[in-house]
Amino acid sequence: MPDGLRARLGSDMTNVAIFTDFDGVLAPLVDDPSDARPVAGAVNALEALRDGGATVMVVSGRTIAFLAERLGDADLDLVGLYGLEQRIDGECSTHPDAAQWKPVIDRVADRALRELRDTRVEEKGVSLTLHYREAPERSQTVEAWAKSVAVESGWK
Repeated sequence: MPDGLRARLGSDMTNVAIFTDFDGVLAPLVDDPSDARPVAGAVNALEALRDGGATVMVVSGRTIAFLAERLGDADLDLVGLYGLEQRIDGECSTHPDAAQWKPVIDRVADRALRELRDTRVEEKGVSLTLHYREAPERSQTVEAWAKSVAVESGWK
Protein backbone atom coordinates (compact mmCIF):
# COMPACT_ATOMS: atom_id res chain seq x y z
CA MET A 1 0.00 0.00 0.00
CA PRO A 2 1.39 3.46 -0.81
CA ASP A 3 2.85 5.22 2.23
CA GLY A 4 0.68 8.29 1.60
CA LEU A 5 -2.49 6.22 1.76
CA ARG A 6 -1.35 4.40 4.89
CA ALA A 7 -0.58 7.76 6.54
CA ARG A 8 -4.02 9.13 5.67
CA LEU A 9 -5.81 6.04 6.98
CA GLY A 10 -3.76 5.83 10.16
CA SER A 11 -2.65 2.74 12.00
CA ASP A 12 -6.11 1.68 13.20
CA MET A 13 -8.16 0.76 10.15
CA THR A 14 -10.90 -1.13 11.99
CA ASN A 15 -13.34 1.70 11.17
CA VAL A 16 -12.36 1.76 7.47
CA ALA A 17 -14.47 0.02 4.82
CA ILE A 18 -13.40 -0.32 1.20
CA PHE A 19 -16.01 -1.44 -1.34
CA THR A 20 -14.67 -1.63 -4.88
CA ASP A 21 -15.77 -2.84 -8.28
CA PHE A 22 -13.67 -5.19 -10.37
CA ASP A 23 -14.16 -3.85 -13.90
CA GLY A 24 -12.87 -0.34 -14.39
CA VAL A 25 -11.36 -0.17 -10.90
CA LEU A 26 -9.25 -3.23 -10.11
CA ALA A 27 -9.05 -4.20 -13.79
CA PRO A 28 -9.15 -2.00 -16.88
CA LEU A 29 -12.22 -2.20 -19.09
CA VAL A 30 -11.58 -4.51 -22.04
CA ASP A 31 -13.61 -5.43 -25.12
CA ASP A 32 -13.82 -9.11 -24.21
CA PRO A 33 -14.93 -9.43 -20.56
CA SER A 34 -13.14 -12.77 -20.20
CA ASP A 35 -9.82 -10.98 -20.80
CA ALA A 36 -10.15 -8.76 -17.70
CA ARG A 37 -7.32 -9.10 -15.18
CA PRO A 38 -6.55 -6.95 -12.12
CA VAL A 39 -3.72 -4.45 -12.52
CA ALA A 40 -0.43 -5.31 -10.85
CA GLY A 41 -0.51 -4.57 -7.14
CA ALA A 42 -4.29 -4.12 -6.85
CA VAL A 43 -4.93 -7.38 -5.01
CA ASN A 44 -1.91 -6.86 -2.74
CA ALA A 45 -3.19 -3.39 -1.83
CA LEU A 46 -6.61 -4.77 -0.89
CA GLU A 47 -5.01 -7.52 1.18
CA ALA A 48 -2.83 -4.96 2.97
CA LEU A 49 -5.92 -2.91 3.81
CA ARG A 50 -7.71 -6.02 5.08
CA ASP A 51 -4.67 -7.15 7.06
CA GLY A 52 -4.57 -3.67 8.61
CA GLY A 53 -8.08 -4.17 9.98
CA ALA A 54 -10.19 -2.61 7.22
CA THR A 55 -13.32 -4.25 5.89
CA VAL A 56 -12.65 -4.94 2.20
CA MET A 57 -15.22 -6.17 -0.30
CA VAL A 58 -15.26 -6.51 -4.08
CA VAL A 59 -18.78 -5.81 -5.41
CA SER A 60 -19.34 -6.69 -9.05
CA GLY A 61 -21.67 -7.79 -11.79
CA ARG A 62 -19.29 -10.72 -12.30
CA THR A 63 -19.87 -14.16 -10.84
CA ILE A 64 -18.15 -15.16 -7.62
CA ALA A 65 -16.36 -17.92 -9.56
CA PHE A 66 -14.93 -15.37 -12.01
CA LEU A 67 -13.86 -13.00 -9.24
CA ALA A 68 -12.28 -15.77 -7.17
CA GLU A 69 -10.32 -16.99 -10.18
CA ARG A 70 -9.08 -13.51 -11.12
CA LEU A 71 -8.25 -12.47 -7.56
CA GLY A 72 -6.34 -15.67 -6.88
CA ASP A 73 -5.79 -16.77 -3.31
CA ALA A 74 -6.83 -13.40 -1.88
CA ASP A 75 -9.16 -14.01 1.06
CA LEU A 76 -11.47 -11.11 0.23
CA ASP A 77 -15.21 -10.89 0.70
CA LEU A 78 -16.99 -10.89 -2.66
CA VAL A 79 -20.45 -9.89 -3.83
CA GLY A 80 -21.22 -11.02 -7.36
CA LEU A 81 -24.03 -10.59 -9.83
CA TYR A 82 -25.01 -7.34 -8.12
CA GLY A 83 -25.86 -9.13 -4.89
CA LEU A 84 -27.28 -12.43 -6.15
CA GLU A 85 -24.09 -14.22 -5.07
CA GLN A 86 -21.89 -13.67 -2.02
CA ARG A 87 -18.73 -15.06 -0.52
CA ILE A 88 -18.42 -13.69 3.00
CA ASP A 89 -15.78 -15.07 5.37
CA GLY A 90 -15.17 -17.86 2.83
CA GLU A 91 -18.81 -19.03 2.79
CA CYS A 92 -20.62 -18.86 -0.57
CA SER A 93 -24.34 -18.28 -0.96
CA THR A 94 -26.80 -17.44 -3.72
CA HIS A 95 -29.96 -15.40 -3.26
CA PRO A 96 -32.82 -17.88 -2.73
CA ASP A 97 -34.98 -16.33 -5.48
CA ALA A 98 -32.23 -16.44 -8.12
CA ALA A 99 -32.70 -20.06 -9.22
CA GLN A 100 -36.29 -19.50 -10.37
CA TRP A 101 -34.99 -17.10 -13.04
CA LYS A 102 -32.46 -19.54 -14.56
CA PRO A 103 -34.87 -20.94 -17.22
CA VAL A 104 -35.89 -17.40 -18.19
CA ILE A 105 -32.25 -16.30 -18.41
CA ASP A 106 -31.47 -19.31 -20.62
CA ARG A 107 -34.34 -18.46 -23.01
CA VAL A 108 -33.37 -14.79 -23.15
CA ALA A 109 -29.71 -15.67 -23.76
CA ASP A 110 -30.66 -17.92 -26.68
CA ARG A 111 -32.87 -15.20 -28.10
CA ALA A 112 -30.15 -12.56 -27.67
CA LEU A 113 -27.65 -14.75 -29.52
CA ARG A 114 -30.11 -15.04 -32.42
CA GLU A 115 -31.36 -11.45 -32.52
CA LEU A 116 -28.37 -9.36 -31.42
CA ARG A 117 -25.63 -10.69 -33.67
CA ASP A 118 -23.29 -7.69 -33.21
CA THR A 119 -23.55 -7.83 -29.43
CA ARG A 120 -21.49 -9.92 -27.04
CA VAL A 121 -23.83 -12.00 -24.87
CA GLU A 122 -22.28 -12.95 -21.53
CA GLU A 123 -24.22 -15.69 -19.76
CA LYS A 124 -23.70 -15.71 -16.00
CA GLY A 125 -25.96 -18.50 -14.79
CA VAL A 126 -28.70 -16.53 -13.05
CA SER A 127 -27.82 -13.31 -14.85
CA LEU A 128 -27.06 -12.10 -18.35
CA THR A 129 -25.08 -9.15 -19.68
CA LEU A 130 -25.26 -7.64 -23.16
CA HIS A 131 -22.00 -5.94 -24.14
CA TYR A 132 -21.92 -3.46 -26.99
CA ARG A 133 -18.62 -1.81 -26.09
CA GLU A 134 -17.19 -3.01 -29.42
CA ALA A 135 -20.13 -1.49 -31.34
CA PRO A 136 -21.25 1.62 -29.39
CA GLU A 137 -23.45 2.73 -32.27
CA ARG A 138 -25.73 -0.20 -31.33
CA SER A 139 -26.41 1.12 -27.82
CA GLN A 140 -29.95 2.35 -28.48
CA THR A 141 -30.92 -0.83 -30.32
CA VAL A 142 -29.53 -3.11 -27.60
CA GLU A 143 -31.05 -1.08 -24.77
CA ALA A 144 -34.48 -0.99 -26.44
CA TRP A 145 -34.29 -4.75 -27.05
CA ALA A 146 -33.33 -5.40 -23.41
CA LYS A 147 -36.16 -3.23 -22.05
CA SER A 148 -38.70 -4.95 -24.29
CA VAL A 149 -37.51 -8.44 -23.34
CA ALA A 150 -37.45 -7.50 -19.64
CA VAL A 151 -41.12 -6.54 -19.80
CA GLU A 152 -42.04 -9.67 -21.80
CA SER A 153 -40.14 -11.87 -19.35
CA GLY A 154 -41.75 -10.45 -16.24
CA TRP A 155 -38.65 -8.65 -14.95
CA LYS A 156 -40.29 -5.25 -15.03
